[in-house]
Amino acid sequence: MITVLESAQASIKNSEAWEALRATLERHRSLLTRHFERAEEEGTRRKADPNLLEILLDYGDALEDILVCVLKEMGVSEEDIPPSTGTNLKRKLAKVGLTGLEAERIKGYSDRLSTALQHLMTALQVHTAVEISKIHDKLDRGPQKQKLIKKALSVFKGLREISKQNTILEAFRELVTTLPSAVELLDLNDTEYSVWQDVASALLNHHTSFEELTTKLENADMQEDPKNPIGSYLSLFVSELESALSIFIYLNGVTRRDIPRELSNIQTLVDKGLNGMVLSNIQSILTSALDKIKIITGLYTPDADETVSHLGRSSVFAGSATGSGMITPYGAQHKRCLPGTRIVVIQQIDEWINSSQGKQPIYVLGDVAGTGKSTIAAEVTYRWEKEQLLASRFFFSRGNSGTSTATDLCIHLARDLSVRYPHLQDQLSKPLEEAASIFQFDKLWEKLVFEPLSQLTEKTVLVIDGLDECTPASREDFLEALLRDFGQSNPLVHFFITTRLEDEITSLLQSRQDVVLARVQQTEQQRRANVRDIARYIEFEFEKMKNPPMNHQSAQRLLERADGLFIFASTVCAVLAKSFERQRLFDDILNYKGFTNLDGLYLGILQRVLPSDPFSRQALNDVLGVILAAREPLSIAALQACCPNVSSVRGIVESLGSVLSLGGELQQSDAETFVSIIHQTFRDFLLQKKRSCDYALNVHTAHSTLADACFKTLQRGLHPRMAEAFSGGEVTLDTDLDEISTSIRAKSEPLLCYSAVYWISHTIPVLYLHGLHEEIRTIFTEKLTSWVEVVALLRGLTPIMTGLSRLQDLMKRYGDLPGHQFANADTQWCLEAVRLLQNNQTLLQSAPWQVYTSPLVFLGEDDLISKHYRLPQFPIIRKAAVPLSLSGFSLNWGEPITLRGHRLCINCVDWSADGKCIASGSDDHTVVLWDAVTGANLITLYGHTGPITCVKFSPSGAEVVSSSEDGTIRRWKRDDGACIGDPWKSVEGAARCFAFSSDSRDLVYGTTVGLVCRVDAETGRLIETPQRAHVGPVNALSISSDGAYMATAGDDGALWMWYWTPHEKPLVPSHTRRHQSPILSATFIPNTSTIVYTAFGLYTCDVLSFGTNGIQKDEEEQHTCIAVSNDMESILTGSNMQTIWTWKTEVLDGSAGHIRHGEMAYANIRCLAYSPNGRSFVSGSSDSTLKIWETDLPSTPAFAFPQRGRPSMLMMLAFSHDGESVAAVGSDGAFKIWEFDTGKLQLGPIATGSPLTAVAFHPNGQFLACGKTVTDVSIWSAFNGEPIRRNLLNDEGYKELYALEFSSNGRLFATADHYMNISLWSFDPTFTVPSCIITNIRFSPDGPNAMVFDPSQQFLTYRNQAWYIGQPPASQVPEEHREQLIDRIIGSPLHYDDYAAKKHGRKWIDVESSSIQSLAVPLEFDGRRHAIFGGRIALGAKLGDVMFIDFRPTFHP
Repeated sequence: MITVLESAQASIKNSEAWEALRATLERHRSLLTRHFERAEEEGTRRKADPNLLEILLDYGDALEDILVCVLKEMGVSEEDIPPSTGTNLKRKLAKVGLTGLEAERIKGYSDRLSTALQHLMTALQVHTAVEISKIHDKLDRGPQKQKLIKKALSVFKGLREISKQNTILEAFRELVTTLPSAVELLDLNDTEYSVWQDVASALLNHHTSFEELTTKLENADMQEDPKNPIGSYLSLFVSELESALSIFIYLNGVTRRDIPRELSNIQTLVDKGLNGMVLSNIQSILTSALDKIKIITGLYTPDADETVSHLGRSSVFAGSATGSGMITPYGAQHKRCLPGTRIVVIQQIDEWINSSQGKQPIYVLGDVAGTGKSTIAAEVTYRWEKEQLLASRFFFSRGNSGTSTATDLCIHLARDLSVRYPHLQDQLSKPLEEAASIFQFDKLWEKLVFEPLSQLTEKTVLVIDGLDECTPASREDFLEALLRDFGQSNPLVHFFITTRLEDEITSLLQSRQDVVLARVQQTEQQRRANVRDIARYIEFEFEKMKNPPMNHQSAQRLLERADGLFIFASTVCAVLAKSFERQRLFDDILNYKGFTNLDGLYLGILQRVLPSDPFSRQALNDVLGVILAAREPLSIAALQACCPNVSSVRGIVESLGSVLSLGGELQQSDAETFVSIIHQTFRDFLLQKKRSCDYALNVHTAHSTLADACFKTLQRGLHPRMAEAFSGGEVTLDTDLDEISTSIRAKSEPLLCYSAVYWISHTIPVLYLHGLHEEIRTIFTEKLTSWVEVVALLRGLTPIMTGLSRLQDLMKRYGDLPGHQFANADTQWCLEAVRLLQNNQTLLQSAPWQVYTSPLVFLGEDDLISKHYRLPQFPIIRKAAVPLSLSGFSLNWGEPITLRGHRLCINCVDWSADGKCIASGSDDHTVVLWDAVTGANLITLYGHTGPITCVKFSPSGAEVVSSSEDGTIRRWKRDDGACIGDPWKSVEGAARCFAFSSDSRDLVYGTTVGLVCRVDAETGRLIETPQRAHVGPVNALSISSDGAYMATAGDDGALWMWYWTPHEKPLVPSHTRRHQSPILSATFIPNTSTIVYTAFGLYTCDVLSFGTNGIQKDEEEQHTCIAVSNDMESILTGSNMQTIWTWKTEVLDGSAGHIRHGEMAYANIRCLAYSPNGRSFVSGSSDSTLKIWETDLPSTPAFAFPQRGRPSMLMMLAFSHDGESVAAVGSDGAFKIWEFDTGKLQLGPIATGSPLTAVAFHPNGQFLACGKTVTDVSIWSAFNGEPIRRNLLNDEGYKELYALEFSSNGRLFATADHYMNISLWSFDPTFTVPSCIITNIRFSPDGPNAMVFDPSQQFLTYRNQAWYIGQPPASQVPEEHREQLIDRIIGSPLHYDDYAAKKHGRKWIDVESSSIQSLAVPLEFDGRRHAIFGGRIALGAKLGDVMFIDFRPTFHP
């Protein structure tokens, strides 16, 4: 085969790949030769091994396939093969139909051979080991072998028991028991293979992992879903482990005869010997199987808060009608105390509120569940409200969105405060508006709770009920903030809290002097009082019944059964009140042992409600499951929609009235009656199998039911233009979105709003279900735009973006599992949907109906969303504005991720050390944290009042530090964006740059007045007197990797070197080097003493020798920022010519080599940062965007290597007078002409020899005029680009052109110049020198850059002004007639609003006849680079992106 390849080298393609294959065969020949020689020496002593023969046949078959491909490439056909060769080769040649094999396929042949050889080598070793083991057997290894066999049989029997278990939890327990025995078995290894030690070590780790998974399932304590996929992956792991152990015992001399018949599967495995498994792969195979189990178990049993928290505070947006008795933030389902009860507890609370005087402003009433804490809270709330002491009440309810987190608490308290105290409304209105997109608790607490409460001048109390129902993480945040900010700090503000005393709550509160920690039954006196209160309550409830079934003795027995739990007594009373056989039921409760506690009571209630038939049991389970899994209380109508097979949902919920709350009166409609669980103990009872036994509900089944109902509802209920449908008319930017939202909730089908917000929440827990992927695809491919519109109207975009990101992540994780149903397209749909929302979130929040137009128009043509939603079956998109040419903003996987969230220029950027987060600072006074993988806007940090100058992550990555022109430095928590402490004030001037010391103790910053300051990184305290090192701003500051040196650079051109000194000791300046131009950026190359910096050009400097080396200097291009990869291999610089350069560090010795990463459709590069692994970098720009680039992308237009020189900028666009063509001119002196309808380039680029700023078509369309100044205006042919007349106009001085235009008859020609002056010229078709007719027409600088003649040639309009030009001198049209005249002259229903960006983050193309078709334009497009002709518009971006949009279908559908 090697000889064939050598002889065919001249006639085959991909010679390098074939040469690599030939080298592989050379290595294989060497190995096989040695084994062949050894086999010859052994002669007939070695018997043929079937495994070896099978592998050799596979290897030979691969060689034959390669031979066939080589012969085919050499031109040999099946007819050329002689019959004596055999039919196999002829048959294979006949099947091969292609020539010129790709290199990847040739490499595949090489890999196939190498894999076969690896199997062969392992089989040879095994064969040798077996021969040796046979010899050992003869040397009396009986006892050792018997010990191994005994242990092996024990392990294999244990593994077999796993498949017999009824539940996954039991199977996990059996595996946890068996794995240590498997490790003990491997310890008996008596072969030369060390791989078994590695496998044993891996199994020990696997044992730990399975213990953790078992604990997770035990803690979940839930009814298992029979469709759960864990079992199949567990079986895979057990199968792989059995195979590995069978190989182990095979190599240790165990044969089929040693295995009992009942383990026939193990006999088969031993018979197969190696069984195709490579020894070196055993560990990785088992680990891979375990990883799959971890993935699927993690998806099946998510963390406690995960299923709710990933959608944030969705109920704020989904909002249902609220009825009495429903679970709400006010705890409306809880009644007040019965008169004459709870006297002792309430008296103690009264004493606290009346006499605390701020020493103990926090009262915590804690006890076990069911003791009546919430009822007491309802009582004191009523009293304090009458006394005008109550500021707010909040009731936590686990599992219900809007009432389960500390951030929900902040929003609710703020709303109540704004109502209770009108003087706080203005202060709270803006933070409440922004609260939907702020997820960091500390920020919300400070703005919504702490600051407004601190301003109160009268005594007030806030009631927080059920703190134990708050999610654990946010509960800890709340308690820490409460104790920090209100523990004795404000004597006027009091907090009353009820809770179960969980361990973490008790540990935080019990030692606090400023907290009263009380119990309902703390003392013997309280316990006796509690029993009396329950007795009084029972007596009161029984008095309301006809023929109450109770005497004194039975009352005592009922009190004993209640065991101090009010919830037990109230539930019994509720059951009896609804019973027609009260006496018999009461006797059962008293006499039946099952009713001895709360669980027994719940069981009894369910048993009495449930008929004996299995169909009723299923109906009950379906309804209760949906109630438990719902993220918000659902109406009876919505429950009926979720459970269509249940004949009467109302009948079931009414029969469970003792444990379920029906919001609203029973006579209300099903749509107005909302159902929720009265007490959390019933929820816990139903979800915990140990307690509810056969009545345990499977939450996955409930999520599946809800997901299915959501999908069906969305399919039926979502339609295009939902806003118009529910507003009753046309919608505009001034339309009240809250009214539309209210209308949708009231008028749409019962489950629509809920489904729009929560379908992801119910889909995620059951992604493993077969067929679910098709439902998800349907939402993306048929309902995406209308779904996004509804969610935006419901104010739910932020949580939906989070949910989509999580869905994408889980789809990707499922993709690692065999047999998964999700394709790459599913993940890409999620990704593109997230990016669509990221790029348009601000727009959709103010104009949700824009989802059908603007976001789709500016997508790249290759995007899934763009392709799909421009198909004919989507008429709205076909009628909307559609880009016809040149370039959109693509979101393809290979393109850089564009991050939009800032409004103004981005000045600084940094990448966290773990590579997961990016921080950016902008002129808009904000710092934004981004997800470095998806580009999601994680948190926007508000607090600075001036442009951000520098932002950096702390060395630990837990904090972000920012500086601003407002003269402050702020520290922020990375995880939630909370500001840490008070801002630090800069000594003098504003901090402009800073760096952390290598030990993280110090922070050094440079200021705008040249000071270098060193402060404590934790406190901001000055460590030494600031040193004035520079004259003017310090632009850069860097510390070497070893912490020995520091460099500073400034506007004065000075580069200072400093010796770093220990903490608390002054910095020591060493020496300086000066340049004539400012040094804009400087940084040390990691692990070296070399500094690379920019001073117009690019330079390096060695700290030790202080020798300077100029690398690149250019008269025009200025390098403005710099970044160095951690591996020291490459350096990035950004320039004022919109270019990012990449330099290899080995060429920084002055040699001519350089690499340029290409011109980008991007503005000036202001900042750069590498990812820690060097595979990506982020760039920030003056156009307010960031981009994340991959450094290993293949060569694409964005990564070409153009010639040196300033990149061309688009200067102006112009329509021909018939609107069929568009011309563009650029600063490079070239012009192009396109056909509007197709985007086809008709002419160009045509080089004119000098830069161009303005262009205009002649009315006949045969030529155009263009130029940079008035004097160099030239005429060019629009057909062939030939010059017709250069320097047409005779004018004096330098007047740069802003615009020029021909009149419709071609006899007049107007120019506008940078002196704000318009001149009017006569124009002769023979191109004689025109004469200036009118000059000194003054115009204002504001307005669109479109100059238009009136068809009568009597008027001219430019930049929202108009002049009469019928005779000299020109006169301005009076203001009262101007607007009407301009509209008539321009004659287009389109208006380009370049100033709406300040309000909506976008520029707008307004359409007079249809506001819903008005188009929001991304900020990348410059308002001064557009042209309008009737219903057509051409948009231009500064660096050349051009887009044609046709609105005519909007006017003439």
